[in-house]
Amino acid sequence: MTDQIQFTPGERVKVINGPFATYTGNIKKVNQDRQMLMVIVQLEGSNPLVKAGAGELSVELRFQEVMKETQ
Repeated sequence: MTDQIQFTPGERVKVINGPFATYTGNIKKVNQDRQMLMVIVQLEGSNPLVKAGAGELSVELRFQEVMKETQ
């Protein structure tokens, strides 16, 4: 039996892998079967992948690409 990470919509996470590493966001949707999250990432400053600048971006991430933020 493996431990499953439990995520909840509205929970705050930090992206730790991929092009949005170090960004933070809030979970919008959880797909437990696929182990995927839809996260609204808070963009600050500039990211070469996003031409819009600061704001929010909805991204799909694997469970392994994020970690829960501690209060």
